[in-house]
Amino acid sequence: LDLALRLAGPFVLLAVLGNLGLALLARVAPQVQVFILAAPAQILAGILLLALLLPVLLEAWGEAARAAFAALPGLR
Repeated sequence: LDLALRLAGPFVLLAVLGNLGLALLARVAPQVQVFILAAPAQILAGILLLALLLPVLLEAWGEAARAAFAALPGLR
């Protein structure tokens, strides 16, 4: 659970802050379908964040995988 939270944390934070900003924008301009118009931008932002964080995410996952395999009995 700890690893999942560390890996998904930036994406969840981006999604929450992005949707909060879109909700505020929807309150300011109620005639505009803000969430439909912003969906491609949210997808692009997620892909860009993944591209930026991929080396860090893979390193964290690799360390956790090494620790998990080292904890298996009979491998020492």
